[in-house]
Amino acid sequence: MKNMTKQTGTAKNSLNFGKQLSYNEVVEFLDKNWSTQKNEKSLACMKKLNQAFDSIAEKINTIFITGTNGKSLTANFTVQLLKKEGLQVGCFYDPHILTYNERFSLNQETITNKNLVINSEQFTKKLLNSY
Repeated sequence: MKNMTKQTGTAKNSLNFGKQLSYNEVVEFLDKNWSTQKNEKSLACMKKLNQAFDSIAEKINTIFITGTNGKSLTANFTVQLLKKEGLQVGCFYDPHILTYNERFSLNQETITNKNLVINSEQFTKKLLNSY
């Protein structure tokens, strides 16, 4: 994320934690702050996030699917296979087509607007508290 502040004002790139956010406010925030640039700063941010979430990266099994073509199809087949084995499977897709919700699924169910808002608030608060 590019620039997040703890202020409760109306800073362009900040979330207002003084009230319940709307789905549109979260989407506006993500549109302004989502970055796909990989650099030392983003790596440091990911390490801080991992620490803020009690080193979750070391506690969960993860499969990364990379390449030029066929990632979504491969991910969908993988999710189906793992579900048949009785596992609970979360998946992150990038980019989205219509809504940010499409990026996040659990057992092939897209996250709801309400859960996207709740998780965005919790995630951002943890991120801000880790700095």
